[in-house]
Parts: sequence; C-alpha cells; structure tokens
Amino acid sequence: MSTPMPPNRKSHLKALGHRLRKEFIAEQQQSLPWWALLAGLVLFMGLGLLRSTPYIRALENEGIDRVMQWSRPYGLEKQNPVALVEINQETYTRWGEPTRLPHDRLAAVLVGVARYHPRAIVFDFDLAAARLDTPRAQGLYTYLGTERLQQVLREYGWGQGQDYPPLVLMRTFRHTTLTCVRYSRLLDDPQIAANPHVAFAAPTFVSEGVVRFWQFSTQRSDLKSCGQVSAGVLPSLPSELPSVQLLLLWLEQGLPAAALYEKLKSCQQGADCSLRLAGHPLDLSGKGDQGQQRVIYSLPWDSGGAVRYPAYALENPQSYTAWPPLEALQNQVVFVGSTFQPSADWYRTALGNMPGVWVLVNAYYSLRDSGQLRPLGWGWRLLLGGVLLGIYALLRHWLKLAWTRKLMGYTLLVVAVYVGTLFSQQALWVDVVLMLFTLQIVERVVGWVASRQKALEAKKQEAVA
Repeated sequence: MSTPMPPNRKSHLKALGHRLRKEFIAEQQQSLPWWALLAGLVLFMGLGLLRSTPYIRALENEGIDRVMQWSRPYGLEKQNPVALVEINQETYTRWGEPTRLPHDRLAAVLVGVARYHPRAIVFDFDLAAARLDTPRAQGLYTYLGTERLQQVLREYGWGQGQDYPPLVLMRTFRHTTLTCVRYSRLLDDPQIAANPHVAFAAPTFVSEGVVRFWQFSTQRSDLKSCGQVSAGVLPSLPSELPSVQLLLLWLEQGLPAAALYEKLKSCQQGADCSLRLAGHPLDLSGKGDQGQQRVIYSLPWDSGGAVRYPAYALENPQSYTAWPPLEALQNQVVFVGSTFQPSADWYRTALGNMPGVWVLVNAYYSLRDSGQLRPLGWGWRLLLGGVLLGIYALLRHWLKLAWTRKLMGYTLLVVAVYVGTLFSQQALWVDVVLMLFTLQIVERVVGWVASRQKALEAKKQEAVA
C-alpha cells in the first residue's frame, strides 16, 4: 500500500510545476510571439492552397524527372531487353498527326517490326477516339476504320506460331470525365477485340503536364449503360491494372496475352490472385496492400535526350522493305512511337515505392488527382499543426545547444517519413513536411526581427549616451 505524499511536498511540486509552466510559456512568447504563430498558421494554410498552382505542378514534374533519372526502378536497364523504333517528329508531323495519317503507314510499321520476332511490341500511338465532337476526333475515327489497319490487326498473330510477339496498343481509348466514354473503332471490331495476341491499354490524363496512368481496357458498368460496348469487347478485367504489369509478366514469365486473361478471369472467380512482378508482389484482386499494387515504371526515354537503349529512327516508312536491317530487335521488347513530350508519357508514380519524403511531396497532386489519396480535411490539418507546434516548442525548450537543434531537425524529418508510411492514403506526410517547413520559416523570421530590435535598441542607447 503506497504512502500518501506529505502536504508540504505535494504543494512544493505543484508550485514547481506552475513555475516551470510559466517559464516555458514566457520563453515561447519571447522566441515565438503570438504574431509569429499567427503568421505561421497563415503560411501553413497558404502553402496548402499553392499546391495547385502551375508553378508547383511544374516543380512536381521536375522532381519526379530527377528521381526517375537517379534511380531507374527495379534494374530496368540491366535486366529488361528494350529497343526503340522511333518515328521522328518531322515525319510524324508530315504525316498529319494524328488526324490525317495515311492509312497504310502504321500498318507497315507494325508488320515490319513484327518480322524481326521481338519479345513484345508496345505500339505507342494515339489511337483514341473518346469523343466525336471535334474535327480531330472525327478524322481519327474515320482513319481507324480504314481496311488496311483493321485487317492487319484482325490477322495479327494467327498462323505465326506461339512465339509471335504479343502486341500492346497503348493509346486505344481514353477515359474522360463524361459518363459515357466512346471506344475507338478498333474495339468496335469484334475480331480485333477478341484477338488474344492484341492487348488494349489507355492513358488517363488528369490534366496537362501531370503524370499519366496506364490501364487495360475494361468492360465498365458506365459503358454498358451507354449502349456503346459491342459484344466483342475484351473480357471484364480488374479496373486498376496498369498495362506495364502485363509487360513485366511477359518479361519474367513469358505469358502471352491470352494466358494473362485466363489468369485474371480465374482470379475473379476466387482463385489465387498473387503474382510477382520484377521481384515485387502484386495482388490482382484489388484487395491487397495498395502500396504493393502500384509499380514505378519509366518508359526508356530520357528527358535529356540521351537514349540508353538501342534506337532506330525511321523516316517516312511507307514500306518496311526499304528499312535498314533491324536484326537487333529480335527477342527485345520494342517500343514503337513518336517523339515524346517531357513529363507527360514516362511515369507511373507509386505511393509505396517513391524514395524520400520530398519526392512524395512532389508527387502529391499526381496521386491525389488520380484518386489514390484521400487528404485530411482542414480541421484535422489544423489539429495536426497544433500538435506539431507543441512538440516543436517542447523540443526547443529542452534542447539548448546548436548540435541538439540539428539532431532535432533530422529526427523530425525521419518521423515525417515514418508518419507518411503509416498514413499514406491520407497524404499526411505532406502536412507534416509543410508544417516543419513553416516552423523553420517562422523561426528564422522571428530571429531576424529579434536581431533588428536589438540593433535598434543598441542605436538608441548609443544616441542617449
């Protein structure tokens, strides 16, 4: 049984606590006065509003560019055999991209590349016709209905043997904010849509200059309600399966497109849905860890123009018979496309894999706009700011030496990264980092104001003397 504390000792401890609390409050008011706290709160909220400005979005793209150049994900350059066949910008423009493309040009390019038996062909041309209310869309839709390209895609892979390269059409249709999305004419052809050697993919554009997300074509309920999905559309697939995962499956397991579809269909029926892509687990059921379902991947184009893969430029390729020898394409993953624009076609950012808290801040809008983040409301952000401010004030009160201040800063940065991993779906790390950044700015402003006041007081004393 514990002995009760003597009244005099209890009152002494209470007085000591009261005195320490008064000293702490007085110190904080001296080092961080009320106007500084108010300015910090306004700055914190202002930084949150500035995230959506074009300048911040440009910084986001630049930050992601640098990270993708510093750290190529999963050893892409060392392990995956990749080659490029590029239609240069001058030729592509002369063709009339993309409305008036000659009907036989793309078909000739596809047939010519397939002759060299690559491991897979990624055909990256804009073949989307999501809306027909513009001259460009109407012209492109008409072009896609030409017999030459359709016939090549209908017959692609049949009678060529099992080693015939699978084909990914990466920009066949496009999601929009409209309720009804128009498929391109290629998917309206039941023979093309049912070809097991051809896979369809689509980019989702959040806005100009924001990271692009690739998806497989999916038989979505909103499309069925529009009456625009023909009977020959591909089987229903998971709605959030990036096309790059199919490419990685080809590289690691040698699965053709038809085998992958069977895997996905069996997964929907309750079978095992786990796969390993580039050494990382992937849950195709959509119920697993969200951080494991996204894969960072960069198309092999470099923002500086220095291509690190075998590249072949084709000028006005009316017929593949006039091409230079391309035997080096054999057993390679061949990307066929036109010149890419910076920060638009390269990346699939991944919440669970991007290195460093600052890169996570850079990628905030790309992830939030695509619906992969659920940010906290303003009330929770203000509460978080108050808690962080209290912790920061306590640490400043306890840590007086300069080296302990630096240690505190590094510790808080590590804590921010850790908190970001725990609350990644709420983008909490962004608020943590912004609050720390705000506190650093406020502290420096207060220090500058204090030094100015001391200088003015010294001048007054000199004048009086």
